[in-house]
Amino acid sequence: VTALGECFNYAFDQGNGLRALQQLFRKVHDALVPGGVFVFDVAVPQDAPATRRACVEGDGWAVLAETRQDGAGLVRTITSFRRVGKFYRRTQEVHRLRLYKEAALAKALRGEGFLVEIARGYGRYKVRPDMVVVIARKRGTLYAKRNLSSQARDLLFA
Repeated sequence: VTALGECFNYAFDQGNGLRALQQLFRKVHDALVPGGVFVFDVAVPQDAPATRRACVEGDGWAVLAETRQDGAGLVRTITSFRRVGKFYRRTQEVHRLRLYKEAALAKALRGEGFLVEIARGYGRYKVRPDMVVVIARKRGTLYAKRNLSSQARDLLFA
C-alpha cells in the first residue's frame, strides 16, 4: 500500500489527525498479508522553520509557491499565471497541512503491529528536509521458504 505526496498531511477535515491516522493504520495492517509493506511520505515540523519560495515557468505559464510553517501546521500558497490570448489569468490556492512528528507516527504504527523504518528518501531519490518516508512492514514472511528455490531463499532471507 502506498500513499505518496503528503496526502496524510492535508488538513481539509478537522476530524483528521493522529487518532484518525491510527484507525487507518489498523485497516491497512488488517488488509496486508504477512510481510506486506505500507509506504508513505509526510511533512514533519522543522526546528528552525523558514519561509521557502519557488518559481517554475514555461511557455505561457508560471507558478509561484510560498511555504511557511505556522505552529503545528504548514501553509502553502500557490499562485499560477496562464496566458489566455493577449492576457494572463491568475489563480491562487492555499493548502493547509498538519505536521506530524516522526516519533508519534512510528509509535502509532508500532501500536498496530508494524515494524517501522523512517527514511529520508525513496532509494536514491531524497525528499526535502521537511519530509520523511515511512516504511511500515507487517510482521511475518511474505513467502513460505519451503516453496522457494535455494537461490531465492538466499536472496530473500540472507
